[in-house]
Amino acid sequence: MHPAQSEGLTYRTIWRRFRIAVLLLVLVAVVFKYRDKVLAESWVSDWSAPEVVSVVLLVPPGADEDELELVADVQRYAEAGEGDATYVALEHWFEQEFARFHRGRAGFAPISLRVREPWQTAALPPNPPRASTGVVEQTQGMQAFLAYFQALEAQRAIPEQNAVFVVFYPEEDRERFTRVHSVADRASRRGFVFAPLTEAGRDLAVTDTAHELLHLFGATDKYEGSACVFPEGYYEPFLEPRHPQRFAEVMALGIPQATGAREVTTFGFDEVRIGTATAREIGWIDDVRAERYYGQQDPAAGPRTDAD
Repeated sequence: MHPAQSEGLTYRTIWRRFRIAVLLLVLVAVVFKYRDKVLAESWVSDWSAPEVVSVVLLVPPGADEDELELVADVQRYAEAGEGDATYVALEHWFEQEFARFHRGRAGFAPISLRVREPWQTAALPPNPPRASTGVVEQTQGMQAFLAYFQALEAQRAIPEQNAVFVVFYPEEDRERFTRVHSVADRASRRGFVFAPLTEAGRDLAVTDTAHELLHLFGATDKYEGSACVFPEGYYEPFLEPRHPQRFAEVMALGIPQATGAREVTTFGFDEVRIGTATAREIGWIDDVRAERYYGQQDPAAGPRTDAD
């Protein structure tokens, strides 16, 4: 073989091996990224200590005097300890719900909230992608949506691993946010709530915060369309008679009144509960206990009711 041919063959071999090595490195990086995403989305707390969650209140730009007063109320509302529509009350609600499943740990607060001073933003975030769009559109839309909040975090660091952003929007933008109440990204442990900058919107935002917060810890939605899914979307699925139900399951957010119908609650904490399926998903109880309850083998395996 001519020396030049031998030398050329060597160069081709080296180049081919180099390309293979690069492709292998890319493949390894993709595998590790996918593994990290899977681990993040399958992580469940052991609840040996309270999970700390940052609540970031965002208010719209260009607010008038009346809206600025509401902005001031937002902070007072977040910090107040009186009444039901406060984040202090939400912490206590989580404590009560945990105690329904663990009588021996009464007084343990599973969630500790860190409510941030309201941030006035330069612009409202883009709408999160709707489920009706295609996969590519959803992916691109979600990337743009998350980039908005990542930019905010780059300006003001949030030390907590878990965070829920509560976006208050002005009344004139209500149509834009129609049917956009909340969304969660479990991989980044970030939840997002949207509410009008009104007194009613503030009250709604508290319950939506509980709903999205539980998504971060593994809870799934328990409604289809306008109906609560049976039995997981019912807090008391074996109540006799089944309808009307007394409470809304937090991941269904409706009090079933009749088969196939969902009646929206007033979202007061006295009407909302964490059901057995949600407790299993977030790690408050194990699969065996939940199966005993749904198999109607052991009613006591479910949550303690107010009558207990």
